[in-house]
Amino acid sequence: MRHLPVAMLVLASALSGGSAAAPAPPAPTAPPSLSTALVPLSEVHQREILVELDVSSGAKSVSQFCAQVGVAHVYTLPLSYADYQIVRVPAGMDYHEVLSQLQNNPQVKSAGPNVIKHTSETILNDPLLLGDAATVAGGLEDPAAKNNQWSLLLTGCLDAWDNTTGSPEVVVAMVDTGAYLEHEDLVNRFWVNPGEVPGNGIDDDGNGFIDDVNGYDFQGWLVETGGGDPDPTDPTSDDISHGTATASIVAAQGNNGLGMAGVAGGNSAGNGVRVMVLRVGTNTNITVSAEIGA
Repeated sequence: MRHLPVAMLVLASALSGGSAAAPAPPAPTAPPSLSTALVPLSEVHQREILVELDVSSGAKSVSQFCAQVGVAHVYTLPLSYADYQIVRVPAGMDYHEVLSQLQNNPQVKSAGPNVIKHTSETILNDPLLLGDAATVAGGLEDPAAKNNQWSLLLTGCLDAWDNTTGSPEVVVAMVDTGAYLEHEDLVNRFWVNPGEVPGNGIDDDGNGFIDDVNGYDFQGWLVETGGGDPDPTDPTSDDISHGTATASIVAAQGNNGLGMAGVAGGNSAGNGVRVMVLRVGTNTNITVSAEIGA
């Protein structure tokens, strides 16, 4: 709204036949600085900077360039698309000032601090998480990667766990083949309907489903007649149950020394998301009507 008075002035002048000088355009905004002043030196590896020289600008040899700007050449990091020079700023020089000068040097294509990246502090003790590997880095390499939860390691899930491993306030509805409710890695993760009294044959919470304590089996359920089954257990063995597998990917309890870790399965019995089990079919057949019912 701050431009409204200017617009009204120009409009009034035009209507009155007068002429008014157009407002001066705003001064161009300088591009954001590439300065890394906010990065403390404690987060920079040995006062180092990664420098990519611009060969098209007639940059001198690496040794001559380093001598010119007053930095020490540590080593060259050759990549398929560029060669990076790792240089070190002497202790007597202002690190961030040197970095800024390099970023504005016409002989430099790019320059940035050699920051220290911290690995996740949250590594759960579930045997399938790292598998045969001793570290996360090792778990991403063959052959160890074939025997662990490689996808969690690759996608940075462990970094997210530094903030949260899952909250019981979050309820995830699993529309699948049901689940094995006694599974040792899931037994503490199933949603419990607070408005329902188990096994009394009454729809205590009035939602149209009797005894829906952990979810519901919608096979055979119809809008007109109801039906279905309050027990959403997948009768197939837990090692081949698709619903148990998907529930485990989401919510298998972490840090309990058993099996696998779910993406949001928590790190104790008290936390982690809760799974509402909505059974809509078997390992071979799932009906659309049951899915709609769920």
